[in-house]
Amino acid sequence: MKNTEETIYIPENHDELFNIGSHPPGCARTPEIELLNAWHVREDANYDVWRRSPERNSLIAVWGIAGQGKCHLRHGPSITLQANELQIIPGHQVSRYHTAGERWHFWWFEFQTSQPELFTQRSPIPIHVSPQLLASFTRISQMLRREDEHDRIWASTMFLHVLLQALTSHRRQLTRSPYSENIDRAINLMYEHIRGELSIPQLAGKVHMHERTFRSHFRQLTGESPKSFYSRIRLEMAQQLLSLGTYRIHEVAERLGFASPYHLSKAYCQHFGYPPSQEKPQETAFPS
Repeated sequence: MKNTEETIYIPENHDELFNIGSHPPGCARTPEIELLNAWHVREDANYDVWRRSPERNSLIAVWGIAGQGKCHLRHGPSITLQANELQIIPGHQVSRYHTAGERWHFWWFEFQTSQPELFTQRSPIPIHVSPQLLASFTRISQMLRREDEHDRIWASTMFLHVLLQALTSHRRQLTRSPYSENIDRAINLMYEHIRGELSIPQLAGKVHMHERTFRSHFRQLTGESPKSFYSRIRLEMAQQLLSLGTYRIHEVAERLGFASPYHLSKAYCQHFGYPPSQEKPQETAFPS
């Protein structure tokens, strides 16, 4: 049986770019990203999708949860997609994908980026698909469906964060920190509570760590203190919203939980070196 792809949501403005200020290994600047689609699929042995050649260049990230599938490329050998693995594939290469066995359970994300070479992997990345990760995927998908630009920015930002977590997993394994997963959960909580309503002691408690241990290992794994990291991602989200040209400073301050426009402006100027009133809308398009 052949199925057709069902798109959950495609943003109307495909020129939007997103930036969260985290760097993949070997990259001096943050890649820009636009999340296009998010599909959550649970299928049996009859699942078989033939894919038309896309009009735009994109990348596909497949997180296997259970069972396995097979992806056929237009140029090159087929790829087996296993559980607890992440595979990133050039979208224009995919001609067909189907269940390989009795069942296949996976998340499929399609995205565009200004630096595709940073994400294309020759081999799958082993990654534990935890309940926290699945909850993040569900939240990303829900936010992507909404009409508000802020929600779509959040979806792309959170997706990029999760993707970079996977790409840096080998480096984190080399640090041999027993708290890597705890810190990852704490960072996810920061993005989920982007208004800054969680204190550092509360974050430590939610990931079952003593505060002193939490602060120490957070800095070891990220290079920043928890407070600095939390503040930075909120300010970078503010920058993204202001760069759209559709939000006023007081609206951004309210959305991101700053006490007032004055407090946002002061923190913004300290972080970026200029006031938010000087933030200009960006008009950058992805290459076709």
